[in-house]
Amino acid sequence: MKEFNLLIINLPIPEYYKKIQKGNTQLFKDYVSSIIVKNKIKGINILKIERTVLEAYNNRALTEEIIKLKADIVCFSCYLWNIERNISIASALRGRGIITVAGGPEILSDNRYLFEKKYFDYYIQGEGEYELLSLINRLSMNENITSNHIISSRNVDFNDFLKIYSKLTDDYKYDKLFYLEIERGCPYNCIYCAYSKFRKSISSIDFDIYRKIINDLYDKQINEIYLLAPTLNRDKAVFNDYLKVITEVKKNNNKEIKLFAEVRPETLTDNDIKLMSEAGFKEIEFGIQTLDADKYDDLKRGKLKFDFIGLTEKLIENNINPIIDFIIGLPGETYDDIISSIDFLDKNKLIGYLQFYQLHVLGGTELRKIFDDKKYNYEKYSPYLINSNDVLDLADIKKIYYYLETSKNFSYEDNFYDFDPDNFYLVKNESDLNIIAVSPFYHSAALIFIDNMDCLKIIKFYEKYLSENPEIFHCCFLFSNNDYNLKFIDDLNNIFLKHKNYYDHFKDNINFNHALSLSKKLILLVEPEINQNKLDILLDNYPVDYIIFPDLINQNKLKIDYLKDNYEKNGIITHVFKNNSLKNEFINQFPVYFK
Repeated sequence: MKEFNLLIINLPIPEYYKKIQKGNTQLFKDYVSSIIVKNKIKGINILKIERTVLEAYNNRALTEEIIKLKADIVCFSCYLWNIERNISIASALRGRGIITVAGGPEILSDNRYLFEKKYFDYYIQGEGEYELLSLINRLSMNENITSNHIISSRNVDFNDFLKIYSKLTDDYKYDKLFYLEIERGCPYNCIYCAYSKFRKSISSIDFDIYRKIINDLYDKQINEIYLLAPTLNRDKAVFNDYLKVITEVKKNNNKEIKLFAEVRPETLTDNDIKLMSEAGFKEIEFGIQTLDADKYDDLKRGKLKFDFIGLTEKLIENNINPIIDFIIGLPGETYDDIISSIDFLDKNKLIGYLQFYQLHVLGGTELRKIFDDKKYNYEKYSPYLINSNDVLDLADIKKIYYYLETSKNFSYEDNFYDFDPDNFYLVKNESDLNIIAVSPFYHSAALIFIDNMDCLKIIKFYEKYLSENPEIFHCCFLFSNNDYNLKFIDDLNNIFLKHKNYYDHFKDNINFNHALSLSKKLILLVEPEINQNKLDILLDNYPVDYIIFPDLINQNKLKIDYLKDNYEKNGIITHVFKNNSLKNEFINQFPVYFK
């Protein structure tokens, strides 16, 4: 019987760059490890890759690390946000003879493009903990298994391994967040949701196991517990019992741990809210989706028979922050309907608690069947965003987000660049471009001094670099003592626009300046003494920031009001070199530096 080195990875959702991306717990890996330990399964060696590597490295560097580990099988947890990266890495690994397995919510027969190009060796649809181990066992017996087909898995009772998992996992040590699964399966049949569509029953945590784990968790170094269930308050009596146990353990340990869960809002009572606050809930998330009550029957969501505004106010009064989800793009809901809802929510001072999601037409949902039957337009690849339906088109959707941004001060603008010295590069000549090329990082930034460089070589470098690494986030600062060559800037920017990652696809319709990339950012640096007319021309086309060198620091400290005014009116940040040796000690940002 052959032994296998097995690596299971879940790549993170794009967010603000940190050393550790909170919430990207490698849950499936730990579940499989727990089953192996409980059943004393031989012949499978679970490999571990550090979260700092998993979350900071780009596809090329991650592939190299996986090869170094000498993995025989690599299993990918596939979600909307990481499927493209998984495909890229899996393709490279298959070229090295490594077996690849894909599982997770993206692995659905509806997503045919995944199978037509044979991206992975094997696909597992549904809850795959035991099915993965069964597949490995069959491979170890040299059984001939047809590749590139879906293996449908059976439902899993996670109580079989939950207690072992809670003892075995150390993933919470990275970000102080512990996932505790409470339920699998959902009794609701909302047509837009893909959750548990293959389940006919609900598995719940055994209450004795729950009590034991909660007691153990309050002895661990954690700050937050995510109670993982599609609807934590599905069963009102059990929900209250969950909360009472946590409150009791919390008091006995004299320790505060933040709790988070997703709930069904219409069944929450004043007593539920009081119990949640006492237990330690600081946030909850729930979906309202639309304020048009007539749409709820069509969505199979159930009528909104409660005071949504009053509930939100009670949550806030009890120091529980509500995260309230709305969908843009539901059939039958017009531009005017949505704008009217936004105005109503703003009037009731709720804008700061809302999330507006462009509709995903997910595989495995009734909604996708409706869109296909009615020939509504949506992207056939992740993230499957709607382009048009019976009453709304892409122009309307962009106008809605523009209205939120300009009229309601509701911004989706993200900044991924914190200029960590490890992933910030100074490029003083053409040979230094190679420093960027060999960077292992998923997020990086570079300051390029272009005066003594051939601009065409910079263009050719980025064309090659980004075509090979489209998944990355990269911020390119350009500095010249001379006037900028705007054709060069335009050509470079066009390359940045061409190579999109998931974040670009997801946020394209929220990005109001479609002439600029979201994930590959270009920023022109100028000295504060620049002629105002020249500055205005640059600002009309590109982001512009100031740069101050060491010999001019004191001089520019006298211009603090000028710099502050430009920062507040035009968003011009001031970047300061700390010394004359062009090292990675750039960048301190205004107004921090001058405080």
